[in-house]
Amino acid sequence: MPSQKRPPVDVDQEDSMIHSWHDPEGGTIDLLPYLPSVEVQIPKTRRIWTSIAILDDPSVLDAWHEEAKIESRSRGANAAALIASGGPLGWYLDHLQTVEGVESGRFPDPLPYGLWNRMQRSPRFLIEPSDEEWDEWILAKADHMVRFRNLLTNVGAHRRFKKRVKAHVKAANVPGEGGLQQAHASLLAWWESVVQRMGEHLSRQRDERFAARLRGSLSWLRSAADGNDDPRLLVPVVAPWTQDILFALEQHPKPEKIEPFSGDEESGESNG
Repeated sequence: MPSQKRPPVDVDQEDSMIHSWHDPEGGTIDLLPYLPSVEVQIPKTRRIWTSIAILDDPSVLDAWHEEAKIESRSRGANAAALIASGGPLGWYLDHLQTVEGVESGRFPDPLPYGLWNRMQRSPRFLIEPSDEEWDEWILAKADHMVRFRNLLTNVGAHRRFKKRVKAHVKAANVPGEGGLQQAHASLLAWWESVVQRMGEHLSRQRDERFAARLRGSLSWLRSAADGNDDPRLLVPVVAPWTQDILFALEQHPKPEKIEPFSGDEESGESNG
């Protein structure tokens, strides 16, 4: 049950892209919304981050490495392959190519990849777990997605995606202006498709687990030998996911024990 007195969530006026959640046990989680594959500038800020957390598992590091190799041989090949494969992510990338003023189709994903490398001297966390409980969640997700009723939703899915993009632009319920607004509308349509295919119940379970592990990351930072009582954790998050993660944090999930990434995990070991 959520506490009656919640730690405040704020959007800093100086760097308004960043949404902050203050942990009652000490420390702050800064959520930085971004558009996948879009080249962006990191917002200017006077904040000093103790650590970074990526909402993924260690396999993302191998994926980034492979994507970088592919791009070095043929720029744009990753985006082209995803567009050709279809599905919500391919439709999102395809639509971004038509948006003026937005540099898209960049792989590895510029913002999380760039921040991860920039902060390699700091503790870094990979939030997606690797245990039996998570394996059960993955199986439940797969089962949900192949149910007959859910498979039927694939019929006409691309047409519905396009309608969603137009509806979000018309309703002006996404940030930005011009091309940036169109890009956010496309991203929101993609994210809605992802959640619909997964199911809201499983989506909430994932968010609750991730929030517990984000709090666990702060707990580790506070208890580290050179730690402090007020660490600041930077978390890049796909823009439409931001409010769901904030809501999950506001429920005060029990911090889950987690260790920072180490080089050994590139061989496939877990980080807690």
